[in-house]
Amino acid sequence: MRRFLLLFVFASAVAIFLNTGCTEDENPLIDPTIEFTSDDPSGVAGPYPTTDFSTSDLNGFAYVAISALAGTADLESLTITQDGSNVPADRLIFRDLDANTNVLVQNPILLIGYESRLTWEIGINPQDDYSTKTYTFEVTDTDGNTASVSIDITTFDPGTPITSTLTGVLLNQAGPAGTGALDLDAGIGTGTTTGNFAISEIRDWGIDLGLPNDQNWLRQIGPLNGTTVRVAGGLGGEFKFTDIATKEEIKGYYDAGSDLPNGSGANAKSDAVSVGDFFVVKSADGDTYYFLEVSEVNVTAADNGDSYEFNIKY
Repeated sequence: MRRFLLLFVFASAVAIFLNTGCTEDENPLIDPTIEFTSDDPSGVAGPYPTTDFSTSDLNGFAYVAISALAGTADLESLTITQDGSNVPADRLIFRDLDANTNVLVQNPILLIGYESRLTWEIGINPQDDYSTKTYTFEVTDTDGNTASVSIDITTFDPGTPITSTLTGVLLNQAGPAGTGALDLDAGIGTGTTTGNFAISEIRDWGIDLGLPNDQNWLRQIGPLNGTTVRVAGGLGGEFKFTDIATKEEIKGYYDAGSDLPNGSGANAKSDAVSVGDFFVVKSADGDTYYFLEVSEVNVTAADNGDSYEFNIKY
């Protein structure tokens, strides 16, 4: 009987041990979580970017929003870094999106009052050079567990804005006196060798005297007063004149362009000009680049009053 009791006690102890060892922890440890969010529940701002983005504003603030939840332990702190280094507090703005109230900025910041969750707007004054930097947002809980998300902010040079957009009409050089050249700064027609011709940047090459009046206009343009005219290059398939926003773009189309195909220097001539052709003109001093879109080519059969109309940006 005693032996039986001993065996029973032993078997029970083994069963308890095995049962305890095989039972999963009913309260597993859970790490904190953090993610970007696009929504502003206060309705004041948003939507916010949740993936890498670009900005040309080095002096202002770029805004994202984060949402963090505690796991098993309370949230303790939030740290924001730029390429691994803490972002100075004076380059940050915090706003509680649930309460729509500003939060005093520190970095790192203790999450007093936000131990369970937070949804914040973060304003970041980005890096002061044109580059790409990685900004990381990391929460730490009271057990030392962490969670983080990162986003790249690229800052870029916005370029020099266009000075002027205008329209100019260039008349057949063989037409009325004082025509045949065009001042691209003001869109004013001039002669090619007389009057105020010195202000003009392009010229028309007149007519072929061997052809009848309704066919004799060459429809060729060229440089004047030391300028250089090129066929614009580097234009994508979706290019639109209206999309040109900076002087650097115009210079880029000049650099990627090609010389006029006929003649050279002051005697360079285009092929016959058609609507939709694009040219870039470099001023004699090299300081200004003009982009030209041919919007009209008007042929007159009875006289030499033919003309082109150009859309111009510089």
